[in-house]
Amino acid sequence: MWSWWPALVFGWPPLVLTLLLAVYGVARRRWVWLAVACVSALPISLYLMASPIYDWTGLALPVSVIGCGFAVHRRRTGIACLLLTPLFGISGWLAWEVVNQ
Repeated sequence: MWSWWPALVFGWPPLVLTLLLAVYGVARRRWVWLAVACVSALPISLYLMASPIYDWTGLALPVSVIGCGFAVHRRRTGIACLLLTPLFGISGWLAWEVVNQ
């Protein structure tokens, strides 16, 4: 009866929300939005860390967003954009894995 909530909490909606919040936080130069993006990335990163195949990729999601937040706080937007690349890379790779399974 309640089988919809795991997909909503651990699935694609938090990952898409993380991507949108991270881009918005860098564009507006507000580290608070990146902190919210890190919190929204935690469920899917914990799910990925529980898998033996994707264990370290799950850790890279919140760590890169935290680093991006520190870079935005220090007004280093170039480094912040560079720290967003693992987030987009892992998201794209995960989407490719799901489509081609």
